[in-house]
Formats: sequence, structure tokens, C-alpha cells
Amino acid sequence: NSDLSSTSKDLRECLQGGTAFHTSNLSRNVREIIEDAFRKEFGSIKVLTATTTVAAGINTPASIVIIVEHEFFRENDRDFTLAEYKNMAGRAGRLGFTKAGKSILIAENSIEKSQLFQKYVMGRVEKITSSFDLQYLNTWIVRLLAQVKLIPRESITTLLVNTYGGYLATLSDSAWPKMMEKNISELVERMFSLGLLEEEGEKIYLTLLGRACGNSSLSFEPSLRLVELIRNFSLGKLDNITLLALVQILQESDNVYTPLSRRGQGEQKRILQAISRYGQQIVNSLMKFSGDIFIYQARCKRASILFDWIQGIPIENIEKEFSHNPYQGTIHAGDIRRFSDNVRFHLRSAFQIAMILAPQSLSAEKEFDIFLHQLEFGLPENGLGLLPLSLQRGEYLTLISRKILNLKDFSKHSNAELIEIFGDNRAEELNYFAMTSFEN
Repeated sequence: NSDLSSTSKDLRECLQGGTAFHTSNLSRNVREIIEDAFRKEFGSIKVLTATTTVAAGINTPASIVIIVEHEFFRENDRDFTLAEYKNMAGRAGRLGFTKAGKSILIAENSIEKSQLFQKYVMGRVEKITSSFDLQYLNTWIVRLLAQVKLIPRESITTLLVNTYGGYLATLSDSAWPKMMEKNISELVERMFSLGLLEEEGEKIYLTLLGRACGNSSLSFEPSLRLVELIRNFSLGKLDNITLLALVQILQESDNVYTPLSRRGQGEQKRILQAISRYGQQIVNSLMKFSGDIFIYQARCKRASILFDWIQGIPIENIEKEFSHNPYQGTIHAGDIRRFSDNVRFHLRSAFQIAMILAPQSLSAEKEFDIFLHQLEFGLPENGLGLLPLSLQRGEYLTLISRKILNLKDFSKHSNAELIEIFGDNRAEELNYFAMTSFEN
């Protein structure tokens, strides 16, 4: 594989001693191999260190689970809930894998030992709560309105009360619906002024723009921020790469953890790197709504990394280019994939909003779908014809570097040539994939 990250090389050293680690900095294929090897009773991996991702349900049963911390790093040091702790501890002694298991929670001192015992051993699992938050009332309302065609203005409060969050709020305070009426009335007037609502008789409904915002993955205020940004670009060419950059300005992107050194001026070069890739106008836009030089630098850093990712730049090169030093602002493979996943998730919503505001400036939808594939696999457009082969990114890049860009090009190469590139076993697998793809 010609696309190894620095983390992959560290893993090789660990494997020599029968240990391994499981983090997002490893590719999906490598993580699956590690999980499979650890599950085997007489497998080569005896000890596996993992991030708190195991709480999400990765199937890695063990005889002993040692939990060395009790809070989530990068989530404002939020403590594990009891349910999350039990999920992690539940890796020990899984039925069908081991007869019994031990779970060990490390405490720093006797006081913490007592606190952790009371909370995680003797405690009761938390009750289910609604995600409703009055702070995001506008987002809730626009999403609820997106579920109906026409509704009387006075019925919007009822729509909110009938949600689970509204039910719980009313249960704790019977005056809550009345309190909401004023907030909702002010929000409705604002939505009319922004062109998100229209009126027909005594009923109101979302405009096309309002419905696009309501159906999007974006919360209300970031949607409006995007509307303003797109309107500023509507007179020019709003191509896919420009839209990718604009998405970095949204709160949903600012919320994504971006490794950044906050000492000295080292990260200032991220602005120049972004200018060389996107141009001055787009990078100037990245300053909007920031209010903080570090937010601006982080946006430039993410945008530049994603630009290189879809150009097919090897992961190791991206890590070196955008890491400040080994201790601060260090970029790993997991960061690159996280940026890519986040922007793909929100880019479709951004495209739908842009289709209403500036259809004449957008790329065709077919070109947009191609762009999403580039972001998913980290490949230049000319190499997407190889996707039916189901390769690792490094293998795609190897073929692209040899001008093998699609199945037809691949079929022209002899088995001996493929063995020279990939080795006997892998060449045989790829030939099988190619034949199957042609048959389909």
C-alpha cells in the first residue's frame, strides 16, 4: 500500500510484540483486520488499546477490559454516562467468546475510587431525555414546518407541544406552551422577512428556500449564513470546490475538532496555503463570522487539506504538509477522513440550497455527485473509473500514477505486470474483481 499514514507505521511496530491499537487514524480495512485478529482465541494480537469508539458497539470482546479514564477527550471533558461505561465494560466476558470477564476502572486515589464506584458500579442508568433545547427553537420550528404542507399560524405552538420534548416541557410546566407563543410569533415574522415563509389565506407554508433549509442537515442560523454566502457568489461561478470552501464557514464545520497550534505564528501559513489553492476571494470569505484568528486558520487548514485529499495526494504527504510539529497542530489520517465525512454530510444540503438561490452558477448535479465520490475516496476525478475494483486508496493511486484510469485500461495489462505492481495474491484478487465487474 503506497498510501500509508504515520500511524500505520507505528502499528507495525506494535504488532511485532503482539499488541495493537484501534483509532480513527487507521483505515477502515486495517481496523477490521485488527478487530478480527483480536477476536480469534489464539490470534496474534493479545492486547488491544482502543479509543472510546468501542462504546459505540465495535465487536471486540475480551477477557479483561481496563478503562483508564472516565471522560471524553475533546468533548469538554464530559464524563462517561453510566450507560456508556457499561457498554465499554461489556466488552469483557461476552457470551459465545469467553466464559467470564473482568472490567477494571482505574482511579487516581482513594477519594476518586469511592466516587467512581458509587457512580459506575452502584449507580442507576440515566433516564431517556429529549434533545429539545430552547436555544435551538428556530431550528426545531423550521424542521417541523418542513413536515407539513400548510398550517394555521396559531397551530405552530401545538405542533411543537406534540413533540416528545414539548410533552416533557409541558409536563414540568403547564404554562410552557403559552410562553412559547411569543417566541414563535417573533420567529415567524423573521422567517417571513427572510423569504422562508409565505401566506395563503389564514395558513402559512415554507417557501422553496425555507423547505430546503428545513430539510437540510444544517441548523437554522448556519443555513441563513450559507444563504448570505451563496448570494454573494451567485454572480460568479459557484463550482463544487467553492461550495466546499463555503461549507467550512458554517458552525457545523467550526465545531469539528481541527488540530491547531495556538503558539507563535506557525499556523499563519495555512492562509497562504489556502490562497494558493482557492484564490484570494474565497479565502477572504473564510474570515466571515469568525471573530477569532484561530477559527480563520482552522478553516483555511481544513479547506486546504480537503483540496489535496481530492487531488490524490498521499496521506503521509498531507500529514507532513499540515502538521505544525509532532506535539501541536499535528494532522493524522483520522483528521483527514473526519473533515471529508463532515463536509460530505453537509455539502448535499448546501447544494440543495444553492440550487434555489443560484441555479445558473452551479455545477450540474451529475458533476456534483462525482465530486462527492472524490471526497469519499480521496481520488482525482480521472481515477473514479477504477472504483468498481474496490481497492485501498494507495492501490488506486498506484494505478492512476501508471495511467491506469478505468477497467478498460486495467484489462490491457498482463498478469505479470500486475504481479510486479501488487504481488501474486493481490494481483489474482484484482483480476477476479475486474472480471466480475465486467460481467455485471
